[in-house]
Amino acid sequence: MKRLRWREAGHPGALTTDRNPMIIRLLLCAYLVALGWIVFAPASDASQVTGIVATLARFAADSGLLTFAQAYTLLEFLANVALFVPFGVLWPFAASRLRPMAVVALGLATSAGIELVQLLLPSRVPSLWDVMANTLGTAFGVGVAAFVNARRGARTRPSRGSRPSRNSTAPT
Repeated sequence: MKRLRWREAGHPGALTTDRNPMIIRLLLCAYLVALGWIVFAPASDASQVTGIVATLARFAADSGLLTFAQAYTLLEFLANVALFVPFGVLWPFAASRLRPMAVVALGLATSAGIELVQLLLPSRVPSLWDVMANTLGTAFGVGVAAFVNARRGARTRPSRGSRPSRNSTAPT
């Protein structure tokens, strides 16, 4: 099976997967198309997807937990974090040569590019908070990918002290 790597084979922090890289790349493409629609569509159209933030903020305000403005600000930040988690999870597997910090830098650059384009869109409001939240989401996604990879590796590695089978061709 094909293995994807962040670093050289055998390196303790190498990120690998036995999944078909084409499926991962297709998932990444689908995610990027959805991301593009969410961030570049007119605000009225995008609100069909992002309107849940306002609904949850109203619920929090009605519950007396926070004011609507406080709840909306917090939930919008968390939604922007969540929006970029798949970015951080999928890129390391789709582009095996990218190191973790390169993926985070790519998330930062992508987010900054989105916000710059939103300067030109009349119904959109760019924000540095969005760049920070998106970058945080990317970093969290990279961490999730590394964690999943480490868990998968722990299941496939031989335990300490295990001996090769009798049929093994390894020298003794």
